[in-house]
Amino acid sequence: MLSCRHPKDAVVSQVLSHLGIFSMLGERGRVRVSAEDVIYWKVHGGTEADGERANDALIPYEDLFSDPDKARIYRGITEAMTNCRQHAYEGRSDEGWWMYTQLKDNVLSVAFADLGIGIPVSLSSREDSFKRNVSRYLFFAGLPWSDGNCIRAALELGRSRTGRPNRGKGLPDIRAVVDRLDGGLIIHSNDGLFHLNSATKKAECRTFSNNASFQGTIIVWAIPVPRRESE
Repeated sequence: MLSCRHPKDAVVSQVLSHLGIFSMLGERGRVRVSAEDVIYWKVHGGTEADGERANDALIPYEDLFSDPDKARIYRGITEAMTNCRQHAYEGRSDEGWWMYTQLKDNVLSVAFADLGIGIPVSLSSREDSFKRNVSRYLFFAGLPWSDGNCIRAALELGRSRTGRPNRGKGLPDIRAVVDRLDGGLIIHSNDGLFHLNSATKKAECRTFSNNASFQGTIIVWAIPVPRRESE
């Protein structure tokens, strides 16, 4: 049997309640979820690349964007699911993905996470043309092979390891929406971090020490809602 105690931090308690952790553990104490950085988030999760799950997650926001932008956001999310399903958990059976969405201050934020091997490790373990293209990209850009720069290269090249023409477009699709609407994109994978601010046209790559590393990938898209002509 499992039991739990509420943490001293009230916001942490609200997060655990909002995610359903307390109810899973049979904790009956009610927590009022009211914190600004908790209450707006909607939680989704799964193990398969499920287009219906992606569509369900986007239904509350479907009237906010044009059809082309909605299609790009949908493709970006389903591609993240597919990459997680096919590549993130190589040689492991504990696969899964989690997605969080929120609409706040006229910005749609989508955070997608897995606990797999990470983009840099996946690139390093490959022996194919895509890895050679990454190495060539970094060489001509004068950049060392590091986790942050690998993420930048994977995003810029925008191709799938499968080589299929209908694959590998997820991140470029999302970046196209982010660029068009002056949004933001953050990718944190293993020791690397890539941060793009389309409003200022600035991109930043960082590689942390091992103390900041984690197994997996987090992708966060911040997409401003376009103003309507009537507004």
